[in-house]
Formats: sequence, C-alpha cells, structure tokens
Amino acid sequence: MSVEETVSHSLGERLKQSLVGIGTGAALISAMVGALFWNEGRAVQTARSLSEGAGLVVERPADQIDPVFNGALIHVAGATSASAPIRDPDFGLEFAGLRLDRKVEMYQWVQSSRTEKSTATGGTETQVTTYSYATDWQSSWQDPAGFKEPQGHANPPMAYASLGRIAEGVSVGAYGLEEDAVSQLGAGPAQRLSEDQLATIRAAVAPGTLATIHQGTLYLGRNPESPAVGDYRITYSLVPLGVISVIGRQHDSGLGRYRTDSGNALLMVEKGSRDAKDMFATAADSNSTTTWGLRIGAVIGLIVGFALILRPLTVLASVLPVLGAVMGFGTGLIAALMGSSLGLLVIAFAWFAHRPLVSLIAMAAVALLATALIVLARRGRSTAALAGE
Repeated sequence: MSVEETVSHSLGERLKQSLVGIGTGAALISAMVGALFWNEGRAVQTARSLSEGAGLVVERPADQIDPVFNGALIHVAGATSASAPIRDPDFGLEFAGLRLDRKVEMYQWVQSSRTEKSTATGGTETQVTTYSYATDWQSSWQDPAGFKEPQGHANPPMAYASLGRIAEGVSVGAYGLEEDAVSQLGAGPAQRLSEDQLATIRAAVAPGTLATIHQGTLYLGRNPESPAVGDYRITYSLVPLGVISVIGRQHDSGLGRYRTDSGNALLMVEKGSRDAKDMFATAADSNSTTTWGLRIGAVIGLIVGFALILRPLTVLASVLPVLGAVMGFGTGLIAALMGSSLGLLVIAFAWFAHRPLVSLIAMAAVALLATALIVLARRGRSTAALAGE
C-alpha cells in the first residue's frame, strides 16, 4: 500500500525559506569552524598524552599487586575473572563472561518515503512524496502516530528493549577493573541459545507468551517461519572470559585512569595478550582516524553552510527551470570551494596555535620548495634563451 502527498510552494514561499536558511548556514559555518579548531587541539593533546604514556608505562605481572607501583602507569596482560555471571533480568538467563549485549527486534510496520521535485516556469516547485508501508524487523518502535497513513498499520508498544550489561567484580589477574574499562572491549561474538534454556525463559515471561529457540535465537511468537506484527527476535552477544591487556593507573584494588601532564586520562583495554608498544600504536592510529573523520565531517558541514547561504540565488534563477539548474550547479561548486578553502585555512591556523614549531617548519619547507621551483623555472628560461641564440 502507498499514499501520495503533493505540496506546491510558490517562488515567494521558497525565497522566504531560503532567506531563513542564510541564518542557519551562518550558524553552521561558525559551529564547524569552532569544531575544526577544537579537533586540532584535541588531536595534539591526545598525541602528546600517548607519547608521554609510552615513555612512562611499566610492565607488571598480572598475578600480584605491588604497592610500590601505586599511582604509576602500568601494563598488565592476563586471564580475566568475574565475581558472578551476567544475568538477563527479563528472561532469567545467565552467562559467564565480561560483557553481554542483548539485541531486541520486533516485527512491525515500517514507513518509507520517496520524494520527487519539479519546478515550473515562474519558480513554483511541486513536491510529490510517496509513502509506502511494509513489515520488517526493527530494534526501535515505529510509532504509527507518525505515519502518514496510520490506518491499518498499528504497531503494539515494545515490551522489551535492547540492553548491555557488564559483569560485576571483573579482574585481570589480581587487578580489579571498573565498568568503563570492560566496556572498551566492545561487543563479543554471537551467543547461540539452546533448547535447554527454554524452561528458564518460559518461567520468566508473562503467562501465555509463546517462546521458542529458532536457529540459536530467542523467538517470541507463534511461528518464526511466518512472523506476525508484534513478534520478537532476540539475539545475544557475549565477550567471554579470557586473556586481555590493560594499560592504566595502579591503585590499591586494581587499575583506573591515569592523568597525564598533557591532560588526557589514559585507560586502554584490548582483547588478547598485547604488549604496551602495540597498544600505544593502536591508540595513535585511532587518534589519527578520529582526527581525519572529524576534519572531513566539519568540512562537509562548511560546504552545507555555504550552500544554504547561496540558496536564494538558485531560487531566484529557478524562474526559468533550466537557469535554476545551472545556477544550482554553480552555487554548489562555489560552496564546495569556499567550504574546503575555509576548512584548510582554519586547520592551518589551528596548527599554528597548537603546533607553532611544526607549522613554522612546514611553512619554511613550502617557501623553500616554492623558491626552488622559481629558480628552476628561471634557469629553464635562461637555457632556452641561450639555445635560441
């Protein structure tokens, strides 16, 4: 089933909306400039903290805590343990591990939309939106009140939600770990359920609830091969007990965050036995990836901001649809150039503020390269002139 909605906006309405967008664009540009400057400072601070930590870290065995090293940044690798299994409060299941993640999906109606726009001579824009409905598995509730056509597309409220739980009393060897350390391990591999666990599940759910195990997954509903709206599909992933590596500040009962002179609080945890050098290298790579991701995201934000500011020109030109398309391409290109240029300029200023020596060296290198190119070009012209004589 699908529903169509047609909306028309006159040239005046579109121009008014685009003028409002100028303020939004200016605000977005300001925010992205601030984000770029902050990102460079964050990257430098993190790099310095990692460098500082790599020079301070002390290797320690995991089987005993020596009070002499209290307050020091240490690296340990060893087997993990927990004081109790992790329990799912809704289904009564227990798992021996470090971290449990439960993903809950409900079979329900989902609305999707497709919009097509056309501009007529005179600048009036017609927008046709087609809303379609289909059933699918979703981990969040799709509220029918927000559907364009709620009739016949009712979804019952979700009785269960996804969750994540950390085991209590986690230790690596003799060192206790806090939840924020264990959470760094991320999600674990999928955990298949067995028929033996059905009795526990059925005792925990409401009377009359149909619960089965289908391909290792908990299914609440009549038939997993033919799901109905309101059925649930529940999967688990578990970080098992095993060997992990940790870098952090030693205290009387275990490991926590180490505050560096550069300002960061270091606490690194990885699965398996990893030496400190590799863990710092991984953290440095992560810092670089984050820095570039934020740079690219901020530059895209700048481009969008300039595009919003230039939008009124495109709207005015759309009195003639062909001219509007040409103007739209041109303003898009200008916005891309302005956004990219401003982004590079802000990054350069941020580098100079946070890394003045590196910036000066880079500027000197560019100046030397430019001088060399000019000299080579002049020599080439002189050689050509002599050859001509």
